[in-house]
Amino acid sequence: MYQIYSMSLKKASILIIAILLIDQLSKIYIKTHFQLQESVAIFSWLKIYFVENDGMAWGTTLRDIIPFMSDKTAKLSLTLFRITAIFGIGYWLLHAIKRQQSNVLVIALAFIFTGALGNIIDSVFYGISFNDSYAQVAQFLPGGGWLWTCFLW
Repeated sequence: MYQIYSMSLKKASILIIAILLIDQLSKIYIKTHFQLQESVAIFSWLKIYFVENDGMAWGTTLRDIIPFMSDKTAKLSLTLFRITAIFGIGYWLLHAIKRQQSNVLVIALAFIFTGALGNIIDSVFYGISFNDSYAQVAQFLPGGGWLWTCFLW
């Protein structure tokens, strides 16, 4: 019988950072080079189509479920849920690494953790980091944006 070596926390962290960088850089590139509804063929079998989703899965918003909820309350609630979920997924990931569970589980949890973290980054920062994509290509940090304001403080 052979021994399966489990992934270390360091390797899982490197995987998470690498995936997050690829995710965010590709989103920034697409947002600053494409207009909404535009598509580009990468290969004959792969096409990138630029759409934006202001809600959750399939564009669902909390206001669709709870109509009397304001947009700000819905966004805050969803962000708090995502942060709670990230702590839960992170705990599960650390637990799987400590118990030396299979690499497949650790890699899958790292991907899920990275996706949830990327969603938080998207929902919190994209509205203030870019101008609108409607009928134009968006600009990253137009007029200095929030990042420039943070450095001025």
